[in-house]
Amino acid sequence: AAAEMDTLISLYGSRIIPLSINYGYYATPPQAAPCNGWDFTTPVGNTYGDLFITASGSFPSGMINRIHYPLGQEVMGWAQWGDTVKSIITANTGPANIKLILSTTFNVSTRALTARATATFLKANTGNYNIVLLLTQDSILAPQLIINKPPNLTYAHRFVLRDNITSSAWGDVLVPIGGASLNQVFSKNYTYNIAAGYPAAPLSGYPKIACDYTKCYVVAYIYDAATTSPTYYQVMQAQQKKIYP
Repeated sequence: AAAEMDTLISLYGSRIIPLSINYGYYATPPQAAPCNGWDFTTPVGNTYGDLFITASGSFPSGMINRIHYPLGQEVMGWAQWGDTVKSIITANTGPANIKLILSTTFNVSTRALTARATATFLKANTGNYNIVLLLTQDSILAPQLIINKPPNLTYAHRFVLRDNITSSAWGDVLVPIGGASLNQVFSKNYTYNIAAGYPAAPLSGYPKIACDYTKCYVVAYIYDAATTSPTYYQVMQAQQKKIYP
């Protein structure tokens, strides 16, 4: 799955906004060295997994824009990702419905992060939309178990979800019920302090993993939050921004 994600990024560049969530039984750190002590699970990741992943019962798996929900086809094995991305890009050759701009500032001394997300609706939309901001950390060098092989002790864990910046995993209301008119603009501002290590509450007996802010990103996405919508939970637009330098 990690190799497939790298392939997609090499093909489509910044059109791919990657996010790796450690969830389920494969994410539980083993008790034996050298892979013990590396807990990448998070409350926000568990929230997503409990809704989307549990039903599939398959690892590794993933979602592309969370399409197909709630038809039970949103969770795909990695071999399906490439064709799905290609079909989405092929079908969406016109201008986007939403323009999303993400700006950030970061104070190295205090580790204080500010983020501003500005969404312009380029087409009128009915319904309501939420915005989510997440913190990710790229290229964390840590052991990785490999089936039938010795562990890779310097594996680069990429695009790792660390925490939510918005009030919850499901974000905050961006567009209330009633929708957005043509060229209407909505903005949200956030402040967040990047911790020295994550997760905030690691599994019992495991230490926090140091957070290198030079490898951290803010990921922002807008999704359909109308419970009666056929595209409920689907991601409509996304951006990411490296926070430093």
